[in-house]
This record gives sequence, structure tokens and C-alpha cells, in this order.
Amino acid sequence: AMCAAQSLEDEMIIALIFVHLIPTRSEYQEESEWWDAYDLFEAKQLELTFGNLLKSLERSKSIPESFISKLKAAKSIRDILAHSFFRDHAEKMFSESGHSSMLDYCDQAIDRFQELDDELEALMKPAFEAHGLSDEMVNEAVARFIDEASARE
Repeated sequence: AMCAAQSLEDEMIIALIFVHLIPTRSEYQEESEWWDAYDLFEAKQLELTFGNLLKSLERSKSIPESFISKLKAAKSIRDILAHSFFRDHAEKMFSESGHSSMLDYCDQAIDRFQELDDELEALMKPAFEAHGLSDEMVNEAVARFIDEASARE
């Protein structure tokens, strides 16, 4: 479940890159300056918590408030998983039905995070396309990443 939450965080970072950074690309004379700015921006975003990424998206006014509300609900689920889930369900770990209910909660969280990840990507698709990022390019990059990761094993 935390993997799915982190994937959603990554999608939030990508959205912030396209909202705040990509539009400034023409301000950089040198390609290396652009990539330095990109690396710095991305590094700063990676240091932020889910909540602070959410605040940045909310302040950007580029995401509908209705979706921001969904992210806020997801943040609550993510916080439970990160901070209190096992403590809150400690007794359930010792019975099969309790263990199953914990897994059900995690499965539902995974589904919710993945739904929001997909929805955010769809919301950002016009910005991606406006800046030349096509589905084909994304699919090729994912395939390369998988191939490279597999080769390292």
C-alpha cells in the first residue's frame, strides 16, 4: 500500500514539474543550465512529504478543487498506513480473520491510490501533450526503465 502511495507522490511531483518548471524552459540559454534547474527542482520536490506536495498542488491552482479533496482523503489513508496502522490493528494480527481484514484495508488503499494516480495523470495529460510528452514517449521510457532494471538483476 505504501508503494502505491509513493507512486501517487511521484505523479504529484511530475505534475508540479509540468506546472512550475517546464513552462520556464525557454528562460535557460544552455541545455546544461536547464538540466541543473530540473535536477534541483526535482530534488526539492522529492524531499517534500505527501502533505506538502499536496499543498504545492493546491496553491498552483492547476488542479481542480474536487481532485484536491480526493488527495486530502488519500493523505489521511497514507498517514494511517505510515503512522498508526499496525498499532491500531495490533490485536488483529493474531487471528486469521483479523489478518484478512488488515490485508483488505491495504488492498482498498492500493486501489484508491492507483485510481488517483491514474486520475491525476489524466488531468495533467493536456499539459504533458502541450509540452511534447506523448503516451508513446512515456511507454518507451517505461520499457527502457524495465529493461535496464532487469539487466541489473
